[in-house]
Amino acid sequence: SCGPTAGGIVVGFYDRYFENLIPDYTVYYTANGRYKPKDSVYIPALIQNLYTLMRCNVDDVGVSENDCTSGLQTYVQQHGYKLNYTSIKNSAGTCQFSVVKNAIDNNKVVLLFCNNAGLIVLSEGDKVDRVSTAIVQSGHIIVAYGYYIVNYYNSNNVNFRTDTYLIVSSGLITQATAFVLFNTTSWIDNGYVVTISN
Repeated sequence: SCGPTAGGIVVGFYDRYFENLIPDYTVYYTANGRYKPKDSVYIPALIQNLYTLMRCNVDDVGVSENDCTSGLQTYVQQHGYKLNYTSIKNSAGTCQFSVVKNAIDNNKVVLLFCNNAGLIVLSEGDKVDRVSTAIVQSGHIIVAYGYYIVNYYNSNNVNFRTDTYLIVSSGLITQATAFVLFNTTSWIDNGYVVTISN
């Protein structure tokens, strides 16, 4: 169910700006603007609707990239809005961090279709960073909504390493929010900036 879950995350993100995407439900607290945790009525109904529109588990286990993107687009159009996908890959098939960064800087999310992704939790300490990784060993769909760049310097103040991470909602119970390393992108099958508009 990662396709409908990822679609639900995308819809929930944009419902803050287009409040009819999830009818009769406000995804954020009006007092402080923070997103609400998952509720037990509206979000499950949204995910069930996406499950059907994405034809989840119809042709095979899970959902295909095409069924996921077309099902999400159908849902958004049914609620009176437009949805546009922009590939994060260039014509050579290479993932472009500049496209992802620009999207996130402009308050958009990125839908990532991945395989063998490493979901990372970072713990910063005094002179030591701890990196814990859980590997998702099959096809999975996640949503990137932020990035984090870590520069490492030696005692001579020379930058000897830079790690670029995407902050993602994984749709999993453990590590619901995690990082994925973007220095190498062989784990990404495809990715799209998602834009919803009037």
